[in-house]
Amino acid sequence: MNNFGKLEPVELRAGWKNEPREFSTWLSQKENLDLLGDELGVDLELHQLEHGVGPFSADLACKESLSDRWVVIENQLERTDHSHLGQLITYAAGLEALTVVWIAKQIRDEHRAALDWLNEITESDVRFFALEIELWRIGESAAAPRFNVVAKPNDWSKTIEYRAKLDTTLSPLKASYLEFWTMFRERLSSTDGKLRLSRASPSQYLDIGLVPSTHIYCATTAQNNQVRVAVQFKGDDGIALFDAVLEQKVQIEAELGFSPIWDTKPGKQRAEVVMAKDDIDPLDRNSWDELANWFADMAITLHRVFLPKLQQIKSNQIFDKE
Repeated sequence: MNNFGKLEPVELRAGWKNEPREFSTWLSQKENLDLLGDELGVDLELHQLEHGVGPFSADLACKESLSDRWVVIENQLERTDHSHLGQLITYAAGLEALTVVWIAKQIRDEHRAALDWLNEITESDVRFFALEIELWRIGESAAAPRFNVVAKPNDWSKTIEYRAKLDTTLSPLKASYLEFWTMFRERLSSTDGKLRLSRASPSQYLDIGLVPSTHIYCATTAQNNQVRVAVQFKGDDGIALFDAVLEQKVQIEAELGFSPIWDTKPGKQRAEVVMAKDDIDPLDRNSWDELANWFADMAITLHRVFLPKLQQIKSNQIFDKE
């Protein structure tokens, strides 16, 4: 007979006595932001603790790795109150943040209702989240944190609203892009739920998150009947990551099972590892199944091979700094 332990709750103040000095600092660490990001479905990159917004300061100011958009996070180790709701909206307005996150020991019903209302009335790209933080242990084990999402945007209804609004203004080309990426995103999400996908939009691109300063993009080019899937590295940090993975080129290509183009793009603060497919018309609906399958195969393979290597390189960089 199996002997199972019993989960027991731990008082939050036993883990973090002080919210700004201890909890916010804990949350700002990469592995904990990743834990939060997994719950939100967002790749988070810390910008600053106690980020100044006029005479006030937000607990954490982050960026979405894929879009470089602001994310504001406000923390409480007690029940939510009106004061923090006002602060949260003030910080979001000051930074023009599109993702707003409120973490507390308990989210009051009236505050959850307020965030639900904000999610209903705001534009499709603006998102309000509320999460309750808990600590649990088994016996004498170390306490483990758990986030519970209690308020979030209704992405499905917002996507429908967004598409309906765009349907009256989009050109036939952009409408076709939006329809294809919506179909592809649904297919890829059902195939591999681990991938962090950007919202479908009426553009040539759809992005998939890796680690900060890198992402995978899928792109169509209707003008010359070419499609591309690439791992893109951006900025100084991205170029450093590219140089590190380039040293593993032989091993990476063996794991991929194909040889992509390693494009250094000198002088552009950007580098890419690219696979391209020619002679396919992305606007031809008859080719969409073939195209979606190729995009999915390439994206899943690149994600499987590159993500653990990038995570290891980032971990080594942090260790070297220490």
